[in-house]
Amino acid sequence: MDMLLSPSRGLLGGDEDESLRNHEVQERFRKHVDEKLQKWSSAHPSTNAQAEARKRRLEELSIILLDFRKLREGVTSSQRKDAFACEAYEASVLLSVYASNDAQLSSSLPPLVSSLHPALLAQRSASSTDTTSDVSDAFARLSVSPTPDAATRAFFLALHLLQSYLLPAVSTPLMPQTPSGTIAAHPPLSFFLPTLFTHLLGLHLPLPTALTPIPQHSDSHIRFLLSFYSALLRNSYTSLARLLSPSHLPPPPPAVTALIASLHLPPTFHPLAMLLSTHTAAIRTNRIWPVVQKAYRFPPDSTAWLSKGLLFEFEVEQEERAAGSAERKERKERISESWEDEDKEQDGQEAKREEAARRADAWVAERKAAR
Repeated sequence: MDMLLSPSRGLLGGDEDESLRNHEVQERFRKHVDEKLQKWSSAHPSTNAQAEARKRRLEELSIILLDFRKLREGVTSSQRKDAFACEAYEASVLLSVYASNDAQLSSSLPPLVSSLHPALLAQRSASSTDTTSDVSDAFARLSVSPTPDAATRAFFLALHLLQSYLLPAVSTPLMPQTPSGTIAAHPPLSFFLPTLFTHLLGLHLPLPTALTPIPQHSDSHIRFLLSFYSALLRNSYTSLARLLSPSHLPPPPPAVTALIASLHLPPTFHPLAMLLSTHTAAIRTNRIWPVVQKAYRFPPDSTAWLSKGLLFEFEVEQEERAAGSAERKERKERISESWEDEDKEQDGQEAKREEAARRADAWVAERKAAR
């Protein structure tokens, strides 16, 4: 299996039957990659909090992601659009987010949302409306690949629009106006709503019932997406801090949680939070700090109140997740056993806040010294 070439590099020995363009070979190769993931998970347990061990873990995962890239090339070159193709791309997206591999994420997420999910919906719609076919066609329709549920489609759409539109918009400082003759490195925020509405229609998802003053949508991830967009437009650091607090982030839908488990990723992995955490520093520098600095010039020496507003509490929380912190469910079970455990949990939360406040103090002091 490891000797198989990417379709873009030709065939091994010129045998089409042993090419990744072959559906049967694709499925065998996917099982082979899953075995690699199992070995990777066993060799590098996520509970190991040492930085060097985490680095090696992510390096080996990046190698496995290259196998997923070969598989995606095979799926694309064979024009395969079924549940297997969707799973290959969805797995690539989740693993890319976990590994913070932007290149792999950019090559797997847009095709999934723009092509594969709509294609499965179209197949299902066509099979359900065709009343002229014979019995054999009716049995064939029973084998049509199941479509991802609405919550799953909305989840990956939210990741796509965050990664392609909203997060790139915070990667550069705010400018009063764009000089004539220059081209922005990312789509302007004005493109976001038309793009969102187009995708919602293509994915058979409902449109928002309200955009202001509070965005309203039946799906929690689309609602979060709209709220994040609104906070960016208003440059509201308080809204951004609230949205990026762990308690306000919507959890992954059940189908995504099941896929995370099948990929041997830690149960504490939160794809949305991980994606946002990669841009936390840019949001802090380019969106939040300019507003705070202009409003207060410089805050007083005691800056503990800024630790939440500058997203340091969110940052500390994500670092603990990445280091393999215990599951929340297990902590709650331990807490319920005795008051002593609850005191320990409260001490842990207080330690997080103190660490966030310390980082905020150091960060603000650095900005003061720079002036």
